[in-house]
Amino acid sequence: MFIDFEGIDGSGKTTLSNALAERLAARGLPVTHARAGGELRTALGRRVRPLTRDPQLLEMGPRAELFLNLAREAQQLDEVVRPALARGNICITDRSLVSQIALSAGGRGLPEEAVRAAAELAGEGLWPDLILLVDVDPDFARMRKRASKIRDGIADEESGRKGKKK
Repeated sequence: MFIDFEGIDGSGKTTLSNALAERLAARGLPVTHARAGGELRTALGRRVRPLTRDPQLLEMGPRAELFLNLAREAQQLDEVVRPALARGNICITDRSLVSQIALSAGGRGLPEEAVRAAAELAGEGLWPDLILLVDVDPDFARMRKRASKIRDGIADEESGRKGKKK
């Protein structure tokens, strides 16, 4: 089974997905968490993610952002998710191709049909069996995100590209 947690930044996806992975593993079930602790499990994914979040790259267009994000997700699927499912593991993600459709079509204004086709190609037909949407008030999510940054000592770092314009 492939389970995906979706929601806005700060909604608690990582907290909930980690808790589910731990509970299932404690019950003796084989579990792979593709983003345990919020950390991508592929080297490519860990290198691409900062590019898509870099506030100095405001010139990055929506299509370039989509293709970088799809490349990251395709690598996660190929290196982590598919092998885990082939071993019979329950595989948990916190964000997946579904996020890319929402961000690129809903948030960046790209044509939804084209974005879905690109996501389908990136995933080669592999979609979560269960998608859990963590729906929280955006103000609450921002507060959680800010508190997390303060706790981790990164409160003074520049925020990412989200919501910024060229």
